Amino acid sequence: HKLLTHGSVMFIYGEAGTFKSWLVEDLAAALVTGGRWLLYKAQPSRVLILNTELPKAEYQNRTRLFMQKRNINGASMYNLLIDHSMELKVDMPQGIAELMVACREVQPDVLIIDCLYPIVSKDVVTPASASLVKDSFNLIRAAINCGIVIVHHARQPLWDSNTGGVVRLGA
Repeated sequence: HKLLTHGSVMFIYGEAGTFKSWLVEDLAAALVTGGRWLLYKAQPSRVLILNTELPKAEYQNRTRLFMQKRNINGASMYNLLIDHSMELKVDMPQGIAELMVACREVQPDVLIIDCLYPIVSKDVVTPASASLVKDSFNLIRAAINCGIVIVHHARQPLWDSNTGGVVRLGA
């Protein structure tokens, strides 16, 4: 599939609630079956999804139901692996080491990070913080030779009880 080759990176960005996670669920379904995604025919691939936002059971159930609706089961499902981390930080040495271990164990053709902001320790709005994240993913691309899909959106707005308003925490 020329859409996402080994060693390439796809970055999907949008506001919270714009169906980015559903888009990558659909991408994962096409990749594990060798089906179509958008206008592209995918080659059957081993996919590792790192879910960083939803509770493990909720994400697994959602993915199972999604795949059932697409009539995906059996052997194709063995090519779809899901990991969950709410604590991993890819801009820290320990975090990238943990992700590298998981990738070496699974040997995915494609790694999907859904979503980036919970696994970075700082906002990725400065050149220095963005460079740390980019360097981390470059290490994985070089070591594992997999395609990487990164889903990202601005951090969720929080209610600030001191000011009585909504505060955006950055990208």
